[in-house]
Amino acid sequence: MAKNNNINTNAIYGKHAVLLACNKRNPQDIKRIVLLKREDKALFSKELQQKIEIISAIEMVKITPNHGGFICFTREIQTIFEEDLHGMKSIIALDCVQDVGNIGAIIRTAAAFGVEALVYTTDKMPSVANNGAVSKASSGGVELVKLCPVINLNRTLENLKQQGFWVFGADMNGTNIQTIAQKYKNDKKILVLGNEESGMRQGVKASCDEIVSIPINSEIESLNVSVAGGVLMYTLFCG
Repeated sequence: MAKNNNINTNAIYGKHAVLLACNKRNPQDIKRIVLLKREDKALFSKELQQKIEIISAIEMVKITPNHGGFICFTREIQTIFEEDLHGMKSIIALDCVQDVGNIGAIIRTAAAFGVEALVYTTDKMPSVANNGAVSKASSGGVELVKLCPVINLNRTLENLKQQGFWVFGADMNGTNIQTIAQKYKNDKKILVLGNEESGMRQGVKASCDEIVSIPINSEIESLNVSVAGGVLMYTLFCG
């Protein structure tokens, strides 16, 4: 998968997502900042002041109804190659996760826990790298976690196993994550989260070294994928 060097602009919205993008990216990559309140200009660097416009709520809604008073137009975010993952130690992989809110929440948690990269399928998933809804739901976490789209997740996992990674797939019928976290404490690890309804595809599941689960009250059928992902990430990568 080639790196994304597209110079087209991408709209980011929401206070936290916009501020993180403006703080983390090269000022040249920030094309335009649109604010609702003039006093919010003080949150941005001197380099970006000339790119700020104050517009009415009516005009902001025309751009996006979910703006939160902050909209930023940037160059499209640059994704990474599969080989860029080789030197990392903590990776999340998404297998056909559909909901942009779930994807954003997973990225936000990954950023909070210092996970280095997110690998995700380019088919049967929404756009991740340049999706304003994902960026907002991640509270700007897309600026902190490297994004790696892949065509064949199964093949990517097998390749990464050759680079010393252990692959753990989340499923209700797996080994207690606490046991796995202790066993592989100092190793390079990948956590795979599957589709909200059907979980991991069989080929992806077969590539996992271990299937892991969270012990929960038997009266509760399951956890939302982003909630489960948060518990699993903390236990596996921060324990």
